[in-house]
Amino acid sequence: MPTENPLPERYTLKSIFRAIIANFDIDKGFIKTFRLLTMQPGKSIRTYLLRDRSLLTKPFKLLIVTSAVAAFLTLQLSDENPLVKGFNEGAGMSKKEKTEEINKPIEKNTEVARTEEGQPGQNPKPEEEKLKKLKKKEAVMGKIGDMFKQYFNLFIILAIPFMALASFWFFKKSGFNYAEHIVFNSYVLSYQNLLYLLLAPLIYLVSMQFNWLYFALSYCFFAYACTRFFETKPGAGIAKSIAAAIVGTLLYMVSFTVIMVVVIVVLITSGG
Repeated sequence: MPTENPLPERYTLKSIFRAIIANFDIDKGFIKTFRLLTMQPGKSIRTYLLRDRSLLTKPFKLLIVTSAVAAFLTLQLSDENPLVKGFNEGAGMSKKEKTEEINKPIEKNTEVARTEEGQPGQNPKPEEEKLKKLKKKEAVMGKIGDMFKQYFNLFIILAIPFMALASFWFFKKSGFNYAEHIVFNSYVLSYQNLLYLLLAPLIYLVSMQFNWLYFALSYCFFAYACTRFFETKPGAGIAKSIAAAIVGTLLYMVSFTVIMVVVIVVLITSGG
């Protein structure tokens, strides 16, 4: 008599969470990694790079997971997030308000055309061409906003090469190469993502002013990690880390702005 296959276990929120964690293979090392980064960020990352690659969760896997979760949370609360809100609002009006603002002159010109020529669509005004271009730009900005939302986690991760370049410049005497600086900054950004997730309830449910607390803690952690990892004196380490953070952020912002301008120009000239 054939044995019946056992019924599969019912899905629960706990089982789904475990399945997600299992797919990323971070179940065992996730908490340990953040504990070590909290207590001894410099020593633990140095040990990972120079002696024991099993000490911490792999940097890029950790970065992808934390960035994805941070991006998901940000977009879910995008109505209150200044960065995303700015993309959504564009020129400062809602999509409905912009549509109404664009359509008003068109309707007015159509009425004038009817009066002057007796038929709609005759004698188009020069303003109508401008309005068509405005609509086209509006459609392009909508596509940019959609792209920004779709790849928001990627935009977070793209900061790494610039931060690594800045730390490489300011801590060049440490002997670590650029690739190792990328690993170091990946762990730092992963930890900063964790800080963001912990403070998100305060930021979005209490006051956006808690953003400043997040930025302060993030820079403090970066300075502390740099001082320990590169084994510098506290004063010099803090000064160099602040300079590296500023330069890295500026490099990222300038590069991001240039890329976005190029994308907008290409979309507009190609017909959107």
